[in-house]
Amino acid sequence: MPLSARTVHDRSIMMANQVEETQVKDINAAPFFPSLWMSQQTDFEAELADLKASDMWVNKFKSLNEDLERIVRQKAELASKHMWTEMKKLQPEDQLIIKTWNALPVTYDTLKRVSIAVLTMFGSTYSCEQSFSHLKNIKSNLRSRLTDESLNACMKLNLTKYQPDYKAISKSMQHQKSH
Repeated sequence: MPLSARTVHDRSIMMANQVEETQVKDINAAPFFPSLWMSQQTDFEAELADLKASDMWVNKFKSLNEDLERIVRQKAELASKHMWTEMKKLQPEDQLIIKTWNALPVTYDTLKRVSIAVLTMFGSTYSCEQSFSHLKNIKSNLRSRLTDESLNACMKLNLTKYQPDYKAISKSMQHQKSH
């Protein structure tokens, strides 16, 4: 007996939520992640407040922002003129950003380490490109009526190696009894 669209939708959401809960538990159980953040959270907050109060460092980051905007404008202008070799000669944005963060004094060490970790978290666009490929396969012309919630659940299930615990999910559901 085929399942209704609503049943498929609800079960996809249940499985995606169960997978997400498992991932969150595993992340929180990891020895590195919570201990890093909890032990350094107060240092991070104090350093961030101190940095905000420092006109010199605020101006450094404002200058960084202006430099990045200038580089983007130069790249756009060179690209419109098809001057690709000249465009390659411009200083890479990531070097400017890392250079500015590394210029912070030792008193901002926690802030610097956390910021650089966040900046370098995604070293490539591979995961983004992979996600769009999966999205294209999930939301095809034949499945164009998927809701955002269903699409989100399908993407969660498709992009992880985690498997839903079907037994736990089925225990939480009411089973249809035979007549």
